Amino acid sequence: MRTFQTAWVQDVPLRATQIARDPRAQDFPSNLEKALSALDVQGGLDSFRTTEVHSSSSPPLRSVLDHFTLSSDQHKSSLPLQSITDLRCKYDFSKVHVHLVSSLSGKFEGWPEVVRVGHPRLMKVVMDIRAKPQPGWEVTLECQVC
Repeated sequence: MRTFQTAWVQDVPLRATQIARDPRAQDFPSNLEKALSALDVQGGLDSFRTTEVHSSSSPPLRSVLDHFTLSSDQHKSSLPLQSITDLRCKYDFSKVHVHLVSSLSGKFEGWPEVVRVGHPRLMKVVMDIRAKPQPGWEVTLECQVC
């Protein structure tokens, strides 16, 4: 039996011109936005921009902050991503040729929403890429449901 696990890293450049937001998109950046939204990454970005960090912070945090030469305001405005909704609009994902399969808790209604996460998403990706095993290979799918 073969087991494949993959980590993937790729630079994604800024677009030459920003595109309009499309709430109906089903591409990689829209799926990434949905996963990041479920993890409340936007709340973390908002908190970072509105929270003052003082030198009286805890010793481990203070030692990390000592390495920054930018003032607090400069550092906050230098975040490359101000909103997760900017992902698809500001960054060019055209060279990204992978599929994101995230497992998010929640209630999903309607087939388009159901096939965006979990096992239904994996099913859709397998169908979309027309994945077939090599001749003579036996495919075993192992699932963990908690």
